[in-house]
Amino acid sequence: MNDLRHFQFFSTDRRDPYIRRLIDYQISDTEGSIAFDGYYYVLNEEFPIRTMYNTTLREEKPYEEGTTEEGGTYAKYKNVEDKWYEIEIYDRQKVKDTSKFSNIDEDGESVMVCFFPTYEQKIMFRVIKNFETFDEFLNRATENFNESRNEGSTLTVYTSTVSVDGTGEKDA
Repeated sequence: MNDLRHFQFFSTDRRDPYIRRLIDYQISDTEGSIAFDGYYYVLNEEFPIRTMYNTTLREEKPYEEGTTEEGGTYAKYKNVEDKWYEIEIYDRQKVKDTSKFSNIDEDGESVMVCFFPTYEQKIMFRVIKNFETFDEFLNRATENFNESRNEGSTLTVYTSTVSVDGTGEKDA
């Protein structure tokens, strides 16, 4: 496959598939699959998992190319497909380990470390809803978020709190 198709996943727990390289994509009105090289940090026993995603397919050739003021280049492409789905992932098959290891010096010893384990893998899913418009998708995504908050799900919000006194200075 090529780099013309892109995916963006929207889940309440933010443990979404990262697709480094798309291998195959199949979808019908009722089910589909995505084969890819990348990571998806979930355990198989956690399935089924409901999530939402957007996929776009762009034209192969840009309609505009140019140079930026900083000397870089850019290209603009038209999307020929822009689809929004709610799905239920029911299975994953890991095919091949594609992890990359780095040699790190740990207290004078050489240690091989993998920071992001990756696999060629395939996720299979049922199509719950194919949204006609982005607004329809956004409304459902908002409902999902609110439902997860009300159910006390494992949604994690990362925040940083700094105590500030009346002068705007950080407390010591």
